[in-house]
Amino acid sequence: MGLDMYIYLKDNETNEMIEFSYFRKFNALHGYFDMKYDLDNPCSIEITDEDISHLMFKVNAIRMNANVAEKALPVYYGPFFGSYEYGFVYFEYIDQLYKVLKRLMKVDRLQYKIFYQADY
Repeated sequence: MGLDMYIYLKDNETNEMIEFSYFRKFNALHGYFDMKYDLDNPCSIEITDEDISHLMFKVNAIRMNANVAEKALPVYYGPFFGSYEYGFVYFEYIDQLYKVLKRLMKVDRLQYKIFYQADY
């Protein structure tokens, strides 16, 4: 049991769902989406270009100055949501998210929709 999070691409022609990335217990990312979209459990929401840009702005701010992490993308409390520390694991997730967002920015939005899904 725990927070499992996925980003999927949905092909607009075939409706095929393609797993793009996976996060385990990255509660800060789930908190971003839950606070914005008031998610249920399990959840599935479409990620907008605005979401990608906004998250990239936050991630870049954290990568430039780790002291802003608590304000930019705070940890998010929930059942079995993992660590609430701003330590090694948190910053590893930030680096992973940065790489995922860079790849998402290159996705052809005419061909694919992007979805966030989580279950805990």
